[in-house]
Amino acid sequence: MATHNFMPTLSLRITNRFSLVFLVVALLFFSCKKGTGLIGIGTNSDGFSGQVIDTFTVNTYTVPDDTLRTGGWPAHPIGHLNDPLFGTTDAGMCFRLLLPKENLTFPSHVKIDSVRLSMCYATGTKLYGDTAMPQTLMVSEISDQLYTDTAYLSTQKLNKISKIGSWTGLHNIHDVSYFSIKGTTYVNLPQVRFNIDSNFARKIINGGNNLATSADFANLVKGLYIEVDPNNPGNVISFLTSYYQYSNLTIFYNDSEYVNFPLTIDGNNPGLHFSTFSHNYGSSSAYKARSAPAQIMPQSFIQSTAGNKMRVEIPYLSNFMEMAKNKGLSIQKAEILIEGDVTNTYNGLYPLPSQVLLFHHDSALKEEAILDRYDKYFYTSSNQGYPLSLPSAYFGGKQYDGNKYSLPFTRHLQNALNNYLSTGTNNIHGFYVTIPTAIPVGSARLIVPQGNVKLKITYSPAP
Repeated sequence: MATHNFMPTLSLRITNRFSLVFLVVALLFFSCKKGTGLIGIGTNSDGFSGQVIDTFTVNTYTVPDDTLRTGGWPAHPIGHLNDPLFGTTDAGMCFRLLLPKENLTFPSHVKIDSVRLSMCYATGTKLYGDTAMPQTLMVSEISDQLYTDTAYLSTQKLNKISKIGSWTGLHNIHDVSYFSIKGTTYVNLPQVRFNIDSNFARKIINGGNNLATSADFANLVKGLYIEVDPNNPGNVISFLTSYYQYSNLTIFYNDSEYVNFPLTIDGNNPGLHFSTFSHNYGSSSAYKARSAPAQIMPQSFIQSTAGNKMRVEIPYLSNFMEMAKNKGLSIQKAEILIEGDVTNTYNGLYPLPSQVLLFHHDSALKEEAILDRYDKYFYTSSNQGYPLSLPSAYFGGKQYDGNKYSLPFTRHLQNALNNYLSTGTNNIHGFYVTIPTAIPVGSARLIVPQGNVKLKITYSPAP
């Protein structure tokens, strides 16, 4: 009997081209007995009854991730990381203030008591990096006009007029606080409160006609930018959001008066806010992997905040499809299995991400969503959309057992197989694995050692 091989040695190659290697597989494959156990009939751990292959060659590549459109996110990261394996990452937030009401006016004589910018931590946020090290965040006014119809990218450059406020301390993402105004007690969710220069408040109070509408106000105060002070950077990514009740600029004046300038108003006016990211990989391991893609590397490096993604290639997948000629196959489950490295988290400073995402790429390496994310039932019943609202059972990515991830693409593979039987063309060119930046907002990273990526397919002959 002929033996059949789907390259049982799992290899990991860092290169920038597809591996053009072909393996001849006999069409009598289905007549083989179970043999070594690499392929067999039975019920697998998922409860499916069918044949299982998990011995494909899988090649991975570390490549720069795409620039992100960051405008309108519900939360934005702010901070600085100095990672021995990834170099430095800086994240900042830019936003435009809104008027609380049209035709805002102040008394003719105003005594400014204090000015505060409050930024509430995002729901579900986690501190990332050295949480025991204090850091200084600073607020600057910018001179750039911001527009609501512009798509702001993570690489956006900004011109700062001057620093108008700062905060130094350790982030406390759990404790609420209380304060009283005019005898009424209010609650503050966990947040950072910046002390702002009173001269900035005076500029607003003397705004005149610029206080008529938020659009007019944008001519007076174009925007603010929060970033880490380079002289006291700390090593923490701080997560902040624009809840209109808690994230705002407050001017306290005349002993008992105050006015809030929110970043957003009740969801009906989302305001304008976006993130900026910058990475300096230096001579780090991540830099070596992404700058020498033709060499076999011991690890792949994945990072959110428009950092790195991992390209996954399966060079012998067409041989599997070739078996289905004149037979057809029913794909019961197809999944990419990833096991992350837990030895380089530096005692938990850089924990593994809670989720990773799988994308398909076309022949031009353009990133596209896999078909499993468009499952009709879950797409419509959730009343939400691509890419993160569908149940993880359909497109996977949730961390389990501390460092493992399963990324199913069952529907995508079945569609590709049907296309192959019709046209003879394999339209699966490869995949990307990324870390989502926005849910929760952060700068997580994942290192995948050589040999820790597998493809597993459970299938049966088509009825």
